[in-house]
Amino acid sequence: MKFPNAAKGVKKLFRAQIIALLATIAGIATVLTAAVGQVPTENEEQLERLLKQGDPALIGMLVAGGCALVFFFYSALINILGYLRTARDEDGFKKAVILTVISIALNALSSFLQPRGGFIGWLGSASSVFSQIMELLATIAAIVGLMDLSEKCGRPDMVNRGASVMRLLEGTYILSFIFVIVTQMFRQNAFNDFIADALALSATFLAAVRYVLYFIYLGKASKMLKET
Repeated sequence: MKFPNAAKGVKKLFRAQIIALLATIAGIATVLTAAVGQVPTENEEQLERLLKQGDPALIGMLVAGGCALVFFFYSALINILGYLRTARDEDGFKKAVILTVISIALNALSSFLQPRGGFIGWLGSASSVFSQIMELLATIAAIVGLMDLSEKCGRPDMVNRGASVMRLLEGTYILSFIFVIVTQMFRQNAFNDFIADALALSATFLAAVRYVLYFIYLGKASKMLKET
């Protein structure tokens, strides 16, 4: 095995994507629960009253949202550990570590600000967009690092596959950015809330697509590193 650290590190990254996919599924459940249960996410007084009444839709939304956050931060931690291990064989992964840490901080800020609505909500949306940008840059850094490793392993097919995956990821991220921004614009009345929920769900679905694409590539990269 030419790159033992990279092999172990990529295995961690592979595992992190499974957890990240679970976070996305929980995120979809959160949006669906809020939409179907007509939870007034923009009205703090109504939310407090529903919480005291033990409203099942609100409780379900909070539980699903909590699970999504736990899965997200756990996957991010495993990602960082995987990047650090892989960086022992490929320096490009060091950049991914820094970008992932920034993404986590911005995501935490977004989770706190975005539900509040108004200007604060806009700040939360901006934090969410920048968090996704950092996540995209970290993923690109990781894919470029894997492409370099693939070249060193004499696998041009994996180099080409990495380039294709990178382009697909960039496209889904751009659409997600648009959906996040437009979602915040539409949250003004009941009909607009329905559109906003649909866009939010679409953005979450695109995140699931990204994880699957990256997940498949990591699996093939992990197999390559074990066989080399």
